[in-house]
Amino acid sequence: MVIDNPGIREIGFVRDESSSISAFPDIDALASQCRFSNCTHTCEPGCRVLEAVITGEIPARRLNNYIKLNNELNYTRERHNKSAARVEKERWQHISKKLKNLKHRKNQQ
Repeated sequence: MVIDNPGIREIGFVRDESSSISAFPDIDALASQCRFSNCTHTCEPGCRVLEAVITGEIPARRLNNYIKLNNELNYTRERHNKSAARVEKERWQHISKKLKNLKHRKNQQ
């Protein structure tokens, strides 16, 4: 399906940490059984999700879609955080310039 919306440059994802609704409830349920809590479901030993792919419980294509979606969500979150950090840096640069101007005026008096 192709959607043409003039004026829209990109469509992105938003991860709501408080939401428990997932597009992949089967993978989320299996992920809770993984050996490591930060499992990426790509190569870790004791990964219950990879075991499910091997046994045919879930299709490999579904896991690939899950990983792609998580990568996109992580990228969006990092991009947002970097933007916030950039705004904070610019704010402190502005404050620093004001302080330098105040010191300069004080020295001239």
